[in-house]
Amino acid sequence: MVKFLQEFKLEISALFLILGLFLTIIVITANFFPDQSPDLLRRVHKDVGGWLVWLDVIAPIMLLVAVFYFGATLKMSREFEKLMDTKSKATFIRSQDRIEELAYNLTEGHRERLQEKKEELNIRR
Repeated sequence: MVKFLQEFKLEISALFLILGLFLTIIVITANFFPDQSPDLLRRVHKDVGGWLVWLDVIAPIMLLVAVFYFGATLKMSREFEKLMDTKSKATFIRSQDRIEELAYNLTEGHRERLQEKKEELNIRR
């Protein structure tokens, strides 16, 4: 289960980002614009009922956490790509610890690409 969560961290955080955004929109429209809301949202407000108080707390927290994880995963992925995009063995070795840390925190595909790059540059470590 943990491996699944790590492999699909970006997709899961994107899903929670969309869900958190949807729930936050429901909370905002229910609290501030209940009469001006579209019919679909009014029905959702009615269905949510007493649970709206819980959504007032949960939705913004879910949105913030999802934005953080989504952004952090994208940032790590971009940094990994930038560090892997070197042809110089010396430059790669200088940043090897960081590349290995990023590959460990990202997916199995990133770890495989790291091993291929090490073989390409004849690095044994």
